[in-house]
Amino acid sequence: MTNAFQSGPKVQWTSHGSHPKVIPLGDSVVVGTVPGCDLRLPAAGLPPLIFQITKSPSQGFHIKTYSPLCGLTLNQEPLTDAFLKQGDKVQVGEHEFSFSIPSEIMEPSSPTLKEKTKGGKKFLSWLVHKAQKKNALLKTLEANLQEKESSLGQRELELAARESALHSEKGFIEQEIVSLGEKNKKEKAELENSRDDLLLQIQQLVKEKGQLGNIQDLRDSDFARLARFQDMLDRKFQHLRERAKDVDLRSGDLQKASRELELQASSVGSLHQQLKLDQECTQKLQAELQEKSVFAAQKDAALETQISEVWALKKALEKNRKTLIEREGELDQRDIQLVKAESEFQQRLQEIAAESGNLFIEIKNLDSAKATLEAEKLKLVEEQSLLEASREEHRHCGQTLQIRLSEFESKGRELKEKEEQWKNQVLEKENQTMVHLNKEREVEDAGKNLAFVQEALRKRFEEMEASNQGLAEKEQRLVVDLATVEERAREMELEHQNALASLVALKEELEAREKTLESRHEELENRHARHLDEQRGNIQIRDEIFAALEKLDSEKRQLELEKAHNADNTKKTFQQAEDLSRKLGGMDDRIPELESLVEKSLSRLLAARETLREHLQEFHQYSHSAREEMESFHTEASNGERLFRELEARVLQAREDHRLSVASFKQNLLEWQHKVGEIKLNLRSGEESLERKNAQFLFREKEMLQQKEILAKKEEILRQDQDTIRAGQEAVHLHLEEMQEWYRKKIRQLSTQAALNIGLYNPERASNALQSREGPGMEAGEPGDRKLGQQLLKLGLIDSATLESLLRASCNQRKSFRNLLLNGGFLTFYQLALIEAGNLDGLMIDRFRVIDRLQSNPREVRYRVFDPVLQKEVLFRQLSEQEMEDPCHPDEYRQQFRAALTIRNENVVQTLEVLDIKGVPSVLAEIADGCQPEDWSFLGRNISAWMQIVWQAIHGLDAIHATGLSYGPLAPSSLTLESSGMLKWNGAGCPTWVLAGHATAAYSRKTDIQSLARAALSWIQEDNGSTEFAGNIHPEKTKDYLLWLEGAVKQSLDITLLDWKEKTAEVIKNLPNLDDEYLEFIRETFNKSGAHKARLSA
Repeated sequence: MTNAFQSGPKVQWTSHGSHPKVIPLGDSVVVGTVPGCDLRLPAAGLPPLIFQITKSPSQGFHIKTYSPLCGLTLNQEPLTDAFLKQGDKVQVGEHEFSFSIPSEIMEPSSPTLKEKTKGGKKFLSWLVHKAQKKNALLKTLEANLQEKESSLGQRELELAARESALHSEKGFIEQEIVSLGEKNKKEKAELENSRDDLLLQIQQLVKEKGQLGNIQDLRDSDFARLARFQDMLDRKFQHLRERAKDVDLRSGDLQKASRELELQASSVGSLHQQLKLDQECTQKLQAELQEKSVFAAQKDAALETQISEVWALKKALEKNRKTLIEREGELDQRDIQLVKAESEFQQRLQEIAAESGNLFIEIKNLDSAKATLEAEKLKLVEEQSLLEASREEHRHCGQTLQIRLSEFESKGRELKEKEEQWKNQVLEKENQTMVHLNKEREVEDAGKNLAFVQEALRKRFEEMEASNQGLAEKEQRLVVDLATVEERAREMELEHQNALASLVALKEELEAREKTLESRHEELENRHARHLDEQRGNIQIRDEIFAALEKLDSEKRQLELEKAHNADNTKKTFQQAEDLSRKLGGMDDRIPELESLVEKSLSRLLAARETLREHLQEFHQYSHSAREEMESFHTEASNGERLFRELEARVLQAREDHRLSVASFKQNLLEWQHKVGEIKLNLRSGEESLERKNAQFLFREKEMLQQKEILAKKEEILRQDQDTIRAGQEAVHLHLEEMQEWYRKKIRQLSTQAALNIGLYNPERASNALQSREGPGMEAGEPGDRKLGQQLLKLGLIDSATLESLLRASCNQRKSFRNLLLNGGFLTFYQLALIEAGNLDGLMIDRFRVIDRLQSNPREVRYRVFDPVLQKEVLFRQLSEQEMEDPCHPDEYRQQFRAALTIRNENVVQTLEVLDIKGVPSVLAEIADGCQPEDWSFLGRNISAWMQIVWQAIHGLDAIHATGLSYGPLAPSSLTLESSGMLKWNGAGCPTWVLAGHATAAYSRKTDIQSLARAALSWIQEDNGSTEFAGNIHPEKTKDYLLWLEGAVKQSLDITLLDWKEKTAEVIKNLPNLDDEYLEFIRETFNKSGAHKARLSA
């Protein structure tokens, strides 16, 4: 097996970066990249089927390509179709195939004559069958052509009718289009009027919102001023108390001094006057304080009235919003109806266009079908003309072959006549010998017997010749029938090569017949020589002939019986052959069966010949003893033998001449065939070379066009990339410059405000210092302060004047420059760390200015940033790089926060924007500044505040659930209470896995309600877990409510927000002084935590 594998055809496959593999070649090998291929390559930009290798029994292995545009090369040249040779190399991308094919497969052994004749006969039968099939196909094609022509006529009539119908429909549709256009114009005018009304209403709403915003801003500013004023009053009151104490001390001292210094009246009088003045001042101050307290009470009353007005305006705005929403819904419905009408109209137009396009396509298809039919007719006419030409050529070849066959038959007859003459001469000589041997009766009897045997042999030879002639005639008939079949096949196939092959086969059959004739002549000569030897032996065996006569008689009888039997067999075979020859005309399909019968008859004849030869050999053995006695009687026949030899020499000479002529004819025929084959090969090679060159030219042209397209696309992509890079660079530079300007402006404003508050800032001194100094003036500071100041100047975050004023302030306050920046609210620790590290890019995320990094986790990063578009500080959330590797989390992060964009509720922190920064999902939301539940005062003392907070929490959670979202786990930072008393839900839309690490499906609306209920109960529980109110405020009105809420939490009942809202609303209605108690709770909470103080941010 190994030797066969090594010596057989094989292919070596080598790929880039892998060991070579040797694969044997079978009858068919398919190479591709899809399952089912014999050799599957890695799919790296390759087509599914690349090429196929098939084995041809005559010409070796043939390679055929399925995708000529994939860069397939044979010996570094483009491959189309070719036969493989030893050492050929095929390359596809990184894959290379080298073939090793033995010479035995490339040069197959020449077939024998029988194989050629068998193949020719099979081929002729196949040609006949194929010709019949083609005749049937031609008939069916003609019938199909007639049917198609009739159907084309019908289709043309139908098309004309359809065209007329389409024209009528087109006019009707145009009228409908005109009417619809008028309707659309009217509806558009109405829509424009309604849109104008909406725009006016929206503008009014915007104005009202602006007025409300201004009112809110005024209220906030008034609150701030009141807080500051209260602080100032408290300070002045303490100062007055201290002065009063000082006055009391002084009055005591004066009384003591008056007792002790009664003598000093002048000094006492002056001191008394001073005391009167101080008392007047104190009275004035007390009067001013009383006036200010009255003014503050009036201001509080005015603020309360303003708050009530604001609530009324809010309610009116909500009503207006509802009406606007209803109006927008109606307009949306009308827009939807218009869009539907327009879409139906467009669909109708598209259907009409599609029908017209289909009709045009059918017309074009019919025209193309007509053209193809005409082309097929022309091809059929050309094929008929070529068939007629090939018929005439084959007829001419058949005539020449018949002439040559007649010549061969005439020569064969001449040879037979010469043989008969020779036989007559031999008979005459035998008669002479019989006359000379009349004296001896026994010898005469033996001669008679011998003559009888000779006559029998001659008859046998004549019968054999007759049978051979009959067989030859039958063979000629078969050959003629085969020639007719070949002519029919040639007429249908237009295969000149097959015709030449059939001619060669016929010539080879003639040569075979000539060889058979030559063999027969040789057998006759051998028999004649044996007969002469036998005669000589008969002369020599006079004494032994009597004993042999008896045996000869018995053997003669057996021979006669065998001859009769053989004659019967031959007659039967002749009859069978004649019957077969008669049936051959109508039995073209049964040619293989007839050939098998002929072969059987020939085998029987050969068997009979072998039996005859055996008997003759036995006869010669028995007559060998008599030959010695007969030699003396053959001396007289020497002259006849000489004549026979001369005749034999003449026959041999004629045979040699005949052989020479046949050989010369064969040689000429082979030369002619070789020349014709060379011409065909040259023509084929020229056509193939032209086709290859054309294919190469087309392939190169396609490659050039593809390369041009690819280069043009690359240029466009490069231009776009350059434009985007330039735009990005410009945007980054703009953001950097804006950020630096923003930092300079903010630090300047904060520094001036802080200096004014402290009393250190003097504009005239600052301007004089700027005019007088030449450098930054940082020599007075410490080295660390100087380094930090230089870093700020280098990054462009501060100007020199502001830096100098801050450095002087740090020196005056005896603080380091770093502590001044941190404590004064100029910078945060995070900003200062980035500045000291020189990381200017870290201070900016896209357009946002980073203020501080908030509490984050491994899945999300949070920053407090300033948005220059919104002009306020916001919360910036961004997914971490670790979570970007997850296939689902980024999309879920975007989707949930986009759903949270639709939440517009005062109890939910608003999500402002969802954006992607460098492919990372990010979220922009408002910041809720205030206290979280852990910083609230104990709500058990104030049930009204607790109910108000629970009501706001339920309202915010309901808004979150209305968008289809669930909040997830309730963390300490989930709720924030602002100084205005508003409760805010933080992080609406945030996936649960960001905080808890669990999947979103683990939390639902039910769990949100349960967790809120637990948290609400925890706000009023004491350390021992009891829900008894410490202040015992309104317990009878909230006891049922608390029992219901505790039971729902403990028993895990299904609570709906609607039920909870209704019960909470009922309890709130029955609670008196709800707003006052809630405001008191807020004051206590923010005074305790200090969250009411203003935050100085960067």
